[in-house]
Amino acid sequence: MRSLCVKDPVALRKATLDVLALYLACGIDPNKSTIFVQSHVPEHTQLSWVLNCYTYFGEMSRMTQFKR
Repeated sequence: MRSLCVKDPVALRKATLDVLALYLACGIDPNKSTIFVQSHVPEHTQLSWVLNCYTYFGEMSRMTQFKR
């Protein structure tokens, strides 16, 4: 779950924990899968900015990794 702007930080935190609970209820094993809050990793935003500046969307759309 990610969020660029937060109107209500308490609601965002609750929603984040709700998604985590949903993942665990669906059977995702945290010992086998890495679960993290994307907005807590600044490199995601930085990489997005770099790719937006230097890579055309059409090129990205042809990449298997991007289509996931």
